[in-house]
Amino acid sequence: MHAYFRELDHYNDLMKKFTPVEHDLRKSIKPDESNIEEVCNVTKIHPDGLGGIFAEGHASISNTMGAMEPLLPVFRSQKICDDALRHLMSMDYLVHDFYSMCRNLKRHSRNIFVDMGASLEFHAGITSPAVYINQIFRRFGFHFDHIYAYEIGQVPSAQVYELVPDELMDSFHWMNVGVDPEPGAKLNPFTTLLSKFDTDDFIVVKLDIDTSSIENRLALQLRNNNRLLELVDLFYFEDHKLQEELMPWWRNSSNGSIGESLELMAGMRANGVASHYWP
Repeated sequence: MHAYFRELDHYNDLMKKFTPVEHDLRKSIKPDESNIEEVCNVTKIHPDGLGGIFAEGHASISNTMGAMEPLLPVFRSQKICDDALRHLMSMDYLVHDFYSMCRNLKRHSRNIFVDMGASLEFHAGITSPAVYINQIFRRFGFHFDHIYAYEIGQVPSAQVYELVPDELMDSFHWMNVGVDPEPGAKLNPFTTLLSKFDTDDFIVVKLDIDTSSIENRLALQLRNNNRLLELVDLFYFEDHKLQEELMPWWRNSSNGSIGESLELMAGMRANGVASHYWP
């Protein structure tokens, strides 16, 4: 794994040096998609893509979403084993293959981000991880048309929108309610995805609600629903399993084994969903 971690450091260096794409990639795609290669080439951080960074067999590979970080305990940066406080919320372990993602876009695709557990004040002094991810996607030309942010903690809307970056204001929808894990329920975000969107859309789902009984039901709905597996492109999940390294923070919110979680996430990857652990 040491060779992979060195490659990961190189990947992160290239990500930081990347010159942002100033336009929405979709607007450059011709109706017949004949120029998709040209459009997507601007998202490469290495001339040979991520294959020029990670040796064969080091990164996980999806036929549609490209390279991803391998699925490993402790479900986040390995650096927390050396300095937990410093690296607990680090997102430097995540690997995104924007070139491969881009090749799945259509000119008419709708870009959707569903955020279950959307507190924008998570960890004072640190940018909300969800906002951070949105900003990374935007740097690579992925502009979200709709961000559905579900959060059960009651926060005045004015306070929320004060924290939302200007570039996300016109797409951000604050849903100050808890999600309902019952299939088909009005407040189950998957109900909206199933009824309003199709496979040409680019859909990202983040699940982190700190209540294992609810989030596990939702994760299993995605894993076991073939239609949802076709719709969802990326899935971020803070899976609160029993791990000694994280117990000081998770306390009573954790349940289940590491093996169960790895099987769940690997199963989603095998079905075409780029699944990542969320910090």
